[in-house]
Amino acid sequence: IFLELAENRNFINYRRFMRGGHLIDLDWLFRSYFDKESLDMEKAFSQQQPLYVCVTEVVTGDPVYIIADTRNYEELIKASTALPLIYRGFPLLDGAEMTDGGVADSIPVRQAIKQGAKNIMVIRARHRGYMKKDTFGHRLIRWKMRQYPRLTRVMRERVHRHKQTVDLIRHPPAGVNVVEVCPPQSFSIGRFARDTDRLMQGYEEGRASAEQAIFAWQRLMNTHGK
Repeated sequence: IFLELAENRNFINYRRFMRGGHLIDLDWLFRSYFDKESLDMEKAFSQQQPLYVCVTEVVTGDPVYIIADTRNYEELIKASTALPLIYRGFPLLDGAEMTDGGVADSIPVRQAIKQGAKNIMVIRARHRGYMKKDTFGHRLIRWKMRQYPRLTRVMRERVHRHKQTVDLIRHPPAGVNVVEVCPPQSFSIGRFARDTDRLMQGYEEGRASAEQAIFAWQRLMNTHGK
């Protein structure tokens, strides 16, 4: 998706954003990719393990964990990546306005433990030492979203919640084992990256991290079973 579409102005467009449109146009992305690609979603969802996707309910500010299937996966994925303000408006799921799941629960390991998971792999987008900070951009988004008080409340709590979750990953409760997969310190690909050379570099770094993760998971399974 990124290598083919990242440099297209229909995907990320700052001028459009300044005029009141989307910075990231997820509608265009889905039309351009999912309508073009022949994805065997029936096969993908025929597996025994459910795929939960986290979204944030706009009115309540609560995280909602929804099982994806062939009927809802497009709208569910769109809602789970629709960053407030970056994507104008909120996708609807069962009549409720939803936004990016990372707003309320950026790393849902606590929910996985709550659902009974004992062996967990957490794949992070930032290096191991990264901690969220409250930036000017975050404060601007909260101000723009001020008509949704519960949503802005959870936005203010993101830094604290993120720290708590990282602490949980590093110190899980008894009987729970967590493999944490992080990109290297040199990884510099952000969500707005558009340079194909940098994207390819990040892809190769991801492959290297994946190989390490597979070995770590195999060791975990050999020690603690399924």
